[in-house]
Amino acid sequence: MQRSTTSGSGYTTIGNPSGTSYTDSTAVNGTTYYYVVSASNSAGTSANSSEVSASPSSTMINVGDASFEIGGASQRALGLDTPIVSPWVPSGSWGYVYTPSGTPTGGLYATQGTFYAYGHSGTISNTLTDTLQPNTTYTLSVDVGRRNDLGMPGYSISLYAGSTLLASASEGNNAFPAGWKTATATFTSASSVTSGQALKVVLASSGVQVGFDNVRLTAVPIPTIAATANLTGFSTTYGTASAAQSFAVSGTGLSANISVAALSGFEFSTNGTAYASTATFTQSGGSASGTLYVRLAATAAVSGSYNSQNIVISSSGATSVNVATAASGNTVTKADQTITFGTLVAKTVGDTPSALTATASSGLAVSYVSSAPAVASVAGSTVTSVAAGTANITASQAGDDNHNAATSVTQALTVMTTAFGTQYNAWISGSTTLTGAAANPDADPDSDGVTNMMEYANGTNPQSGSSGTNAIAYEGASVTAHGQPISQDLSPGTGGVDFRAVFGRRKDAASAGLTYKMQFSADNVHWVDSTATQVDVLASDSTMEAVSVPYPLFIPVTGGYKKPTFFRVGVSSN
Repeated sequence: MQRSTTSGSGYTTIGNPSGTSYTDSTAVNGTTYYYVVSASNSAGTSANSSEVSASPSSTMINVGDASFEIGGASQRALGLDTPIVSPWVPSGSWGYVYTPSGTPTGGLYATQGTFYAYGHSGTISNTLTDTLQPNTTYTLSVDVGRRNDLGMPGYSISLYAGSTLLASASEGNNAFPAGWKTATATFTSASSVTSGQALKVVLASSGVQVGFDNVRLTAVPIPTIAATANLTGFSTTYGTASAAQSFAVSGTGLSANISVAALSGFEFSTNGTAYASTATFTQSGGSASGTLYVRLAATAAVSGSYNSQNIVISSSGATSVNVATAASGNTVTKADQTITFGTLVAKTVGDTPSALTATASSGLAVSYVSSAPAVASVAGSTVTSVAAGTANITASQAGDDNHNAATSVTQALTVMTTAFGTQYNAWISGSTTLTGAAANPDADPDSDGVTNMMEYANGTNPQSGSSGTNAIAYEGASVTAHGQPISQDLSPGTGGVDFRAVFGRRKDAASAGLTYKMQFSADNVHWVDSTATQVDVLASDSTMEAVSVPYPLFIPVTGGYKKPTFFRVGVSSN
């Protein structure tokens, strides 16, 4: 016979019985034990049996001189009808019978040891040191004997607490044949009892000669759970757990742990930190206690029913306790959500369709719509570039039972012509390390106020702020620096004036479908397109030309004409 306190391992041998039963006399109440059995003979030892478990919970109460061996031995020399002695107190005619071997008087052997008590009339009583405890089942068991040479008078066995009779059992004359039988009386105490009431066993005989032996009194605590609370309403927003409320939980007389059952929408903790759908209070020695923390879980659905719900607290053998949530005020409101939708990378007509990757904080699927399907069409989460232009792609999420609709987010998608896109992308990949949205024509990764499109048109470096803001320069027929347009007097120095707008133009502008447009203004507010029909090439290098357009003498303004004093250059792709 082997035993362990851990299921499946850690077994130690506690006995070697030769029969088919075994009593574990060292087990501790409230502890769960796991047992296996193996068989041995000269051929060896078998494998272990299947495991079984048990958790003892009864307590054998000490009844002084319960088998009458102490008093019997001390009074034996006095012969039959010697008086009963302490801790038993007689009232009437009582004595001891000695049955060592052979044929005993009346055919009765002691059921425990070699002595038993008999009564001709009256009672014997034994006041114990143990006192009445609440929530406990007491069972008094006494072996009662009838001689084979006498009739059987009536008898009774009784259990008292102080002067209060708790339970008794009795039978009248000749109630059973010669020999011994076990009489029992049982009492279950209430949840509250008067403290300090000593237990007392009383045995009674109504005639000659009833035998009594082997007096036993067990106390089995009734598994009891205590938990009361006055919970108020829990309130939260979906995705966030509510504030917790707590109450005390305790149990006595337990043979198993206290368990808190799962309750839809709620979660529990025994330490206020780690929450789960269930909770457990571990019993030790039959007792368990602690604090149960309760809250609405972050996953509690908005549509859930949380009012007047029972939190069920249970333990094997104990009556379950229900703690109800408030009748009203338990609510979960919809959560707000946001959409994350980054800047879109410019496309070229004919590019492979690409995925749109907006996400909602709720984790719900995002839907898309294009403001210009003729430029960029959307199917599901895939966008296809159709024609040159700009389309606004709007990402939205309508919400669900637990989430409000998200605020839509719109990003512009630039679709370049095949010619321009091919050459622009070749420039970006060959002359810069820019990728993604930072490589878009309208991006300004070096924050110099000049977009990549203008950097490309001016022949400057989109990753160097100073490059984009430098002015174009040339010497003779050679361009010596790429940069922003300048105003320059190109008169031959004879006193005349020939103001020109000088700017850089890519040599491959035509093949790339890149168009430069000049505009003039008298107030830097109202702009007029240049009407010049000829652009003069002043200088060039391998990629750029320095070209000039003459300032017009006058430009139309409100109420007449004025000399222009400002000019600017814009570019577009065809």
